[in-house]
Amino acid sequence: FGAAVAVVMNQKMRSQRFYTQHRATITAMSVNKVDMVVATGDQGECPSIRVWSPSSLQTVTVMEGFHRRAIAHLRFSADGKQLASVGQDDFHSVAIYDWKNGYIIANATSFEAKSLCVDFNPNGTSLVQCGNEIIRFWEIDGKSMHFSDALFGNRAKLQGFLSAGWIGGHAIVGTTDGSLYRFLGNKLDSIVQAHNGAINSISHCNDGLCTASTDGSLKLWTRYLECRLIIEAKYLKTISSNIRCVDWDLEFARILLGTASGEIFEVGAGDGENMHSGPLLEGHGGDELWGLAVNPTKEEFCTVGDDSLLRVWNVFSHESVSTVALEMPARCCAYSPDGRRLAIGFGCPRKLSNRQFDGKWIVLDTTDFQVAHEARDSTKWITDMKYSPNGELLAIGCYDNKIYIYGVNAGYALNAVVGQHQSFITALDFSEDSLWM
Repeated sequence: FGAAVAVVMNQKMRSQRFYTQHRATITAMSVNKVDMVVATGDQGECPSIRVWSPSSLQTVTVMEGFHRRAIAHLRFSADGKQLASVGQDDFHSVAIYDWKNGYIIANATSFEAKSLCVDFNPNGTSLVQCGNEIIRFWEIDGKSMHFSDALFGNRAKLQGFLSAGWIGGHAIVGTTDGSLYRFLGNKLDSIVQAHNGAINSISHCNDGLCTASTDGSLKLWTRYLECRLIIEAKYLKTISSNIRCVDWDLEFARILLGTASGEIFEVGAGDGENMHSGPLLEGHGGDELWGLAVNPTKEEFCTVGDDSLLRVWNVFSHESVSTVALEMPARCCAYSPDGRRLAIGFGCPRKLSNRQFDGKWIVLDTTDFQVAHEARDSTKWITDMKYSPNGELLAIGCYDNKIYIYGVNAGYALNAVVGQHQSFITALDFSEDSLWM
C-alpha cells in the first residue's frame, strides 16, 4: 500500500488495481487466506479498519470508533474468523473483532512502550504482542482479555522485539540483535543466534519458520529451530540488502521477500533460487518520492527520490529499464526537449547522508547516464526544474525562494536569478514559445 491506496497486483499480467476507499494514509494490513479478504487500517483522529475483497475491490465491513490516532497492527487468526488490531494511542489498545459481524469480541489496553508486532497463536485463543523491551501474552476468554508478561530470566537481553511467529503453541520472537527467543507459555525456553542483524519479519507455517534480517539473509528453520536453508540477498542482486518482510507459501513452495529499496522477489522454498529473471516488482525506498519526468522522444519516464536512485521505466510494460545510483537524495528531474539530456536536482529537507550537498544539480547523458555537467549555486534543496520548450534554457527552483536560469547552449552558464518570491518554489514551467515562465 501507499498513502491511502491499497494495490492489488496480477503478477502474470503485470497489471494493478487499486482499493481507494480509505480517507487517510494506510498504516496496517493483513490478508485472510481463508475467506480471501484483506483488512487495512488507516490513521486519523478516529481511524477506520476496512475489510474488502481483492477480487472485486468491494468493501465487506468497516469498523471504527474504538482506536485513536492510527492502526498500528492488524492480524487475522489462522481460521480467519477473528481480526486483532492494535492502536497508536498512549497505551496501544488491543481489540479482537468478529469482523464478519463488525463488532468487538474483547478489548484491553496494553503497554506504553512502542508496539512493534502482534500475532495470533495457531488456535486463535491467544496473542503475542511485542514491543520495545517487552513481550506480552494475551489470553482471550470470552469477552475478556488477560495478559502475562514474558519471563526472561537472566539469559535474555531486553531490547526491541520486532517480529513473532509460532511453532505449534510456542511463540518465537525475533530481536534487534538477531536472536530468536523461543517461549514455553510466557517463559523463555531457549535462545538461538539466528542472524547478524535485526530480524525484521517472521513467517511461520506447519513446516517451520522463515526469518528475514537486516544482515541481507533470509533463513528457513525446522520446527526444532535448525537452519536448513540460507538465501542471500546479494545473489538476487537486490539494491538494498535489508530484507524488511517475508511470506512463506508452503502449499506452492515459494517465498516472497521485500527489501528496503522497494523491491519484491519470489524465490523457491526448496532451493532459494529466483523464480523470475529479476524482481517481481520494483520501486523506490527511502522516505519520499517526488521527482518524475517523461521522456519526450521515447515511451519512458524516470523517477528520483530520497533513496538516491534514478529509475527509468517503460510506460507500457511497467518495468524498470535502467537503474542508476545517485550520489545523494534527489527530488526533481527534467528531460531536455530532444530527450538526450536529463537534469537532476539534489537535496531534501532532512540530512540523510554525509555526502548530501543541497542545491547541487547534474545533467546526465541519457545514452549512458554519464555526467555531462554539474553545478551548485544554492545551498538549499532543489524543488523543481524544467527545460524551456526550445531547449535553450534550464530553470531551477530552490527552497531558498529563488529561481536560477541557465543558458544550455552556453554550457549551462547562469543567466539570471529570480528572487522576488516570498516563499520556496513549489513548481515552475515555461510557456509554449519559451518566452514566459
